[in-house]
Amino acid sequence: MFVKTVWQIPGTGNQYPIKPGESIVIAQWGTDHTAETLGTSNSINLSGADFEAILGESTLWNGTVITDNKAINMDRVIETGFAMPQWLVSVGDDAIVLFKPSQALVNENFIASTNGGYTDAREILRSDILDAVQWRTNEEDGLKEGGLFLPSDIDAGFKFLGASYTGESFSRKVAYTREDGTVVYQDTNNSTNDFEKNTKPQVRRNGAGVPSWNTWAK
Repeated sequence: MFVKTVWQIPGTGNQYPIKPGESIVIAQWGTDHTAETLGTSNSINLSGADFEAILGESTLWNGTVITDNKAINMDRVIETGFAMPQWLVSVGDDAIVLFKPSQALVNENFIASTNGGYTDAREILRSDILDAVQWRTNEEDGLKEGGLFLPSDIDAGFKFLGASYTGESFSRKVAYTREDGTVVYQDTNNSTNDFEKNTKPQVRRNGAGVPSWNTWAK
């Protein structure tokens, strides 16, 4: 698999445990997006996020000040494209892969782009991948041969996002609920079937708990 940006949860791998029924929130920016200067009608408060993908406080080219909040800062270990001080997910077509690296990640000696693109890539092992999701803004493009970003054994489908800046979100469908109330999510390696589109985002859906080490979440 080939990726252009990798953010990693810091630490030893044992510092931030997640118990059954809990979840972690990784925010692009762990702040209150309902604030008057930032928000829209579909914005949500992410000040209680567990992690945020920023490199510390900085000022963007347009004067926006990215504040360093209580959320734990992620480590950006790979950056092959246009480097920004935060994680910028495309507002159009994109894919996200969750993986646990079995070998060191090296931010150099990239695979050069051969299709006229502006960015190179870093390879990761398919066997390291735990989960993935991909989406297209044009449904017909996704249905064409070669219209998916990920190999079919990683993700055989995609979600359709009709427009940008609408506040819509995707969430994984619930497969079943255990007797203790914890939720098990559907995972058939096909985003078309496994995810549903929501008109508004929500933090910690289906009653997911907050990890005990997050003492700043309300």
